[in-house]
Amino acid sequence: MRALFYSIKGGQGKTTHAVSYAKHARLRLVTNDHQNGTLEIYGGVFPPGHLTAVRPEDSFDPLRHPDTVFDFAGYLDGRVIAAARASDVCVVPVCFQSTADMVPAISTVRALLKLNPNVTVVINNTERDVIPLVREILGEQFPDLPVFVVNKSRYVWRLADEGRTLLELVTLGGLYEHTLRKMIPQVEALYRHLDRFRYRAEVDRTAFEPIRLFGGLR
Repeated sequence: MRALFYSIKGGQGKTTHAVSYAKHARLRLVTNDHQNGTLEIYGGVFPPGHLTAVRPEDSFDPLRHPDTVFDFAGYLDGRVIAAARASDVCVVPVCFQSTADMVPAISTVRALLKLNPNVTVVINNTERDVIPLVREILGEQFPDLPVFVVNKSRYVWRLADEGRTLLELVTLGGLYEHTLRKMIPQVEALYRHLDRFRYRAEVDRTAFEPIRLFGGLR
């Protein structure tokens, strides 16, 4: 399975959710964030070699990265386009501070839908009282788009410190369990949605393997 977590605008919670889902699904993570410390911050979360960065001078072919989450941000360049086309699902995180934040969010979704029909939005790190507004704006633009919500919580950002997924933070008990208990069903719903693409990719790959063993179709 390949999944792209992407946003044109930074600060949307993209890397947090990309890292958490990659660890949950035991996938590798490739990021184009080579300047803002992603490798240093999350290096201890993954086994050796499972977190890599793509720099501007590096060649990049997403088809050479199976079982990978792509954590990409910034301008919609050739690498983002290639990753979107090669991915089973694209995830756009949205962190709402004002209606101005919806402009890049909508632009991101529109751009990705031209490349991949399987686009999902995650509203996160957003005050609960404005979530209905965000849903309404997205629904007007994309009525068939899957939209998930992950409640705002300051403990989400402890992912790097603890080296655990959002679901695993609850296993620490105490304040984590009390504070995050309402968030867990939301994260589980998102992961079940993404896991369907993962299982489908695994079935497709398994079905193709016998053909490869016999040298392909004649």
